[in-house]
Amino acid sequence: MGSSTPQRGFRLRTERDYESFITIIEIIPDSSAKKTQLGKQVEGLLLTVDTIKSNLTDDFLTNPGPLIEDSHSVLKKIFFSLLTAKTLDRLEPIWS
Repeated sequence: MGSSTPQRGFRLRTERDYESFITIIEIIPDSSAKKTQLGKQVEGLLLTVDTIKSNLTDDFLTNPGPLIEDSHSVLKKIFFSLLTAKTLDRLEPIWS
């Protein structure tokens, strides 16, 4: 007691409802990663974003394509709403 909490192992997790999906967002401070193509080390916050359907129906087993596309669209919208233009420029993403 009386000491500050170490950042190692700290995660902030939240769930966000959007349409019929639940999106789980985790923010992890003091993370680092190596960009394999350049061998460059980057440091900062790590974001994990996962979108799941709250209530699946039987038609998902016979025709999963539309639901997968819808969940991907929701995930993409939320993920990019968490990033600034400066962050995207700094990370130099490669879109394929």
